[in-house]
Amino acid sequence: MRKNLPFILIAFFLFASLYTYAQVTTYPHTEDFESPSIHQTVKSCDLTVTGALYAGWTQDPNDDGDWRADSAGTGSPGTGPGAGRTTTGVGTGTDANPGTTAGTYIYTEATFGTGNACNGSNINILSPYFDFSDSGKYYQLQFNYHMLGADMGNLFVDVRTGTGSWNNNIWSQLGEKDSAWVLDSVTLANYNSDSIQIRIRAVMGQDFTSDIAFDNFVVDTFSPTLADAILLETSIVDLEYPLIPLVQFDSLQFSAKVKNEGLNEITSTNVTVTSTGYSSVIALDTIAPFAIDSGTTIVKYGAANSGLKIFIFNTTVNEPEVDITNNADTLSITVTDTVMGREDLVSTTLGIGSNNGVLEIGQRFELNNADTITSITF
Repeated sequence: MRKNLPFILIAFFLFASLYTYAQVTTYPHTEDFESPSIHQTVKSCDLTVTGALYAGWTQDPNDDGDWRADSAGTGSPGTGPGAGRTTTGVGTGTDANPGTTAGTYIYTEATFGTGNACNGSNINILSPYFDFSDSGKYYQLQFNYHMLGADMGNLFVDVRTGTGSWNNNIWSQLGEKDSAWVLDSVTLANYNSDSIQIRIRAVMGQDFTSDIAFDNFVVDTFSPTLADAILLETSIVDLEYPLIPLVQFDSLQFSAKVKNEGLNEITSTNVTVTSTGYSSVIALDTIAPFAIDSGTTIVKYGAANSGLKIFIFNTTVNEPEVDITNNADTLSITVTDTVMGREDLVSTTLGIGSNNGVLEIGQRFELNNADTITSITF
């Protein structure tokens, strides 16, 4: 009997630890990130520098770096609160709450000064636990995010019950979104009897213009609707560059991901993708409450001429919806008829990088029309 005592004690403490974490029980609960332990501009993927600390919040020890706290704009031009395409927001950028230059937000710093950007780094911050055991109530998360930048990465909201596995991507924004703070929300109605934790997860872009800012985190009760289709994600399948030479243009397909945030199932769920001279439907049909479905267009798009091509995504369902503002999205590409750039895959002197196992140096360009090249940027 005595031999089993250590095992019993260990099992007891492990079991008890699952239920001893501090929990938020009063709502609304707001974190406006105004009281960080430190303000920083060090790039987020620098693992030697610990990020800002907030009461009840945890910088994820298992990712590629930490979120930073900042005020009045980030240091890089073309990204961060208050920035323009060629200017920084330093001195003019505000937070979302209270909306002043003195206000603080958290952000992922891609790079500052010299050094490599945090290409593809996962930067996570974990919320306190929220107790949703009060019967008959439903909860939602509202927040503001800022994702201006030509090389912008992606932002995700994940949830887990207790200390279990993460339910990833209950909300997502892929790539650049506007030049201002955006207010969004995600339902937590399917967790209305649980104790949950929320993870804010940034996947950083490929260059310095990819600072993601986050602010005004609010968890509160709300009244969910019976039917609510959310167009979570849209993308152009296998698109490598948003600028495509016409003579290189291959046919494109489009994908969409839809979440049902209503209490009932939605039926006849369709995402229509349209552009000038083009239309195709992604048929998703029935989606259960709080479930996610995705699909790809069958009809392919082929460009007949150059110019800016805008694609409009619109989601429809058979059931009446109270709010349809989150049912639509737009994507765009530019088709050019001037310059084509390509890596040479044969010569060891005309390509760049390792192509088919051959190390190559240089880049070869061709003119499609009788134009003059005034500059080349690498």
